[in-house]
Amino acid sequence: PIVTPTAEGVIRAGVAKNFDDQLAFALARLAEEAGPRPFILLQHTDNRVLVEERVMPEVASRHPGADIRLVPLSLTTGVHVGPGTWSLAFLPG
Repeated sequence: PIVTPTAEGVIRAGVAKNFDDQLAFALARLAEEAGPRPFILLQHTDNRVLVEERVMPEVASRHPGADIRLVPLSLTTGVHVGPGTWSLAFLPG
């Protein structure tokens, strides 16, 4: 599942069955809402290389003015979501 925070709490925003679907969803959301110079946070669990080599270049190529940071998900989150999880959060610019 793809989840997102709202003023009313976390909602299920969609479902992605594989990495390509996840990436497409994230890129579409960024295109709709991020603006020209967003701050983008990419987070990873045990898959830093995947996020660094596949997600980050796709995001950077579409948002050249963005400030993009790559950091691990918290250990607490990692316990609940499991291996292979990654996330993207942003503040519109």
